[in-house]
Amino acid sequence: MKKIYFALGLSLIIAFIIFNKATAVTNAKDFKSTSQKYYTSVQIENGDTLWSISKKYKPDGISTKEYVEDLKSMNSLASDNIDSGKYLTIYYYKD
Repeated sequence: MKKIYFALGLSLIIAFIIFNKATAVTNAKDFKSTSQKYYTSVQIENGDTLWSISKKYKPDGISTKEYVEDLKSMNSLASDNIDSGKYLTIYYYKD
């Protein structure tokens, strides 16, 4: 009987986790579909990193890691290294 309750409890926990992840993905897609995507350039300042820039500019519903990868791809960067004084193209969403 304990095994049945354990299995039932474990199943409920797994279902809850899956539902929460699905909801988060849906919310991110809804945000993207109701907003316009814009691009701009920001000047890299001394001490800036892709991670610090990403935390500052990333839209809700997108992880910092995903935004860093997007910035690297958009700016043809092979690594996370960036130089102060240069410009970085970023994107953001606005209603």
